[in-house]
Amino acid sequence: MGGIVFAVIIGVVAQTVFLLLAAPGTGKTTLCQQLAEEMARHGKHVVYFNFEMSKEQMLAKALSYHRAKKNAGGEKSMK
Repeated sequence: MGGIVFAVIIGVVAQTVFLLLAAPGTGKTTLCQQLAEEMARHGKHVVYFNFEMSKEQMLAKALSYHRAKKNAGGEKSMK
């Protein structure tokens, strides 16, 4: 996924709005949340809206992503 994320970050045009539509359970939230986090990690400004999940669900998903990344050796420590 890292190569795909990097390619997308390089191709994003400033001040662009994206709308992603797909069937339930296809990974829209996961993809968008990971893209937003990777873009922010690379110093990009990101605004992310999700109208399907509560903030508690979004936080749980983000924590799960970071735990998986840490367990895979992608991060040295969690802050």
